[in-house]
Order: sequence, then C-alpha cells, then structure tokens
Amino acid sequence: MNKLYTALSLIKLLNENKKIDSKKVSEELGVSIRTAQRYLLELSIIPGVIHNEKDNSYSLIDSYSFEGTFLSQSELSYVGALFDFLKRDVNSDSAKYLDKLKSKIFHLNGITFSYDFVRENIIGFDNISSVLNDLEIAIKEQNEITFLYERYNRNYTVKPYRIILSDGFWYLLADHEDCLKTFVVDKINDVKNTGNVFDHRDDIDEILKDANNIWFNEHERDEVTMEIDNSVADYFERKSCLTNQKIIGEGKNSIEVTFEVYNEMDFLLQILRWAPFIKIKSPEYYKQTLKKYLQDSLEKIEKE
Repeated sequence: MNKLYTALSLIKLLNENKKIDSKKVSEELGVSIRTAQRYLLELSIIPGVIHNEKDNSYSLIDSYSFEGTFLSQSELSYVGALFDFLKRDVNSDSAKYLDKLKSKIFHLNGITFSYDFVRENIIGFDNISSVLNDLEIAIKEQNEITFLYERYNRNYTVKPYRIILSDGFWYLLADHEDCLKTFVVDKINDVKNTGNVFDHRDDIDEILKDANNIWFNEHERDEVTMEIDNSVADYFERKSCLTNQKIIGEGKNSIEVTFEVYNEMDFLLQILRWAPFIKIKSPEYYKQTLKKYLQDSLEKIEKE
C-alpha cells in the first residue's frame, strides 16, 4: 500500500469517525496493530490532527473538516478521461507532460478509468496558446485590448470577457463598441493592452447559461413551437435538447415542445439534426427559415 493511498485512507477515517486508534485502523485497512501504530504516528504531523496520550487515539480539531474534498471512484475516472481527451490535440511534448501529470495524480491503488469522450476535432491548442494566454491575462486584469482580426483584416478595440470552446473552435467573447461579439481566436493576432481598465458586466454568466452554440447574443430570444415524432420523442423527454425546452403537449404520434432561439443561425443549429422528425408550428418566420434552408440545399444537390 503506497504512502499517498495510506494517508488519504487515514484522513478519510478521521473525517468519518472524528477519533481513531490503532485497532480501528487495523480493522479498516487490513493491517497488523504494529503497522497501524506506525501509520498513526506519521499521521500526527498533519495540521489539525491531535494525539490523545491517555487512550492513544487521534482526532481532528473541531474547526477542521475534510468533508467534500474527496473524489469518488467515478469522479476520478472522469478526471482521468479528461487528461486523455486533452492529449489528442497537443504536440508530443505536451502529451508526455499530461501523461506525467496524470500518473502523479492517479498513483493510487485500484484506480480504473471507465470514461472516455467521443473525439471532437479541435483547433490545435499549441497553435493558439500564446494568444489564449494574452487574452486570459487581459480578462483577469480587466484590461481593454486591441488586436488584428485576420478574418476581416481590421483592428478591433474590445473589452474581453470570456474564452469559449464551441464546436471545436476557440472564441473570445468581448464588448466591441457597446455590443457583445464573438471572435475566432485563431484569427486574432498582435494582442496589445490599451492601458484602459474596465468593469466586468454582471450578465455574462446569465447569457452564457442558455447558449447552445456560438450564435447567442444579449437580446431577447424568440419562442418556437414544434411537433416531434414519437420515434425520437424520448430523447427530448429524457433531457433538454433545446434552449429552455418545455414539453407542452403529448399526442398519439408526437409531442409538442417550445424552445427559445436568438436568431436564424441559432435556430438552424438547434433543429437541423432533428429535421426529418419535426414540424415547426410557429412562428411563421422560423417555419419559412427552415423551408428555405432545405430548398436551397436540395437545389444544390440537384445541380450536381
């Protein structure tokens, strides 16, 4: 049994029992009394742990608690999977570093990893790490910045709020001329501090909370009503697949739901995967938006 695992086990016992002795440790860890005594002797150097010489027990000071600081087996597996996910889009040196870091964190007995993530192609992190670092500093220090945006070949002066990963691309969410905008990070160059400091907006978390894709904004959303065939209805019953989705009716062959969209692009990105199984009921504008999109796509196919 390695020392880290032993220490964690002892702290866990202390947290659960408030007072432990060599007999308790021997029973719980399956070791001899002498070994348990040695473990407890080493435990006494941890801050907050006191030794009672009368009954040779160890306990936590009342103000100390480790409640909520332990990860479960499933949580550890999930974190381990995150390391493997990150390795897919970094260079070999960075991948080796992640392996080393993972081995240090998970050098415990009996840890098996049950989780994995379906691969999502992401813009190479190594290609934009320096820009991301500049943006992160500006966000934390609330510094206004300027940069060259290659997408439109022009300079922008913005107040940076958040870095977002969406559909494999990194974006900067920022205020430009009193309007909330997103910028693709791999098109940002020459980041400079203007010397001006700004106050963060209080509504950013609320705006991002309901965003299903990068086509969100700070304006009012439209409510859309649609029917969904029973063949896929269970997906919508098991979890929310759309922004602020609500099931408002159930029929013999379909269910009826409402959801919210920011604009045409947000609407299309939310519903296209379900297109063969849905019918837009209202508003008419979004019904025509979907119809035009499908007609344009069909025309391009027929021209081939």
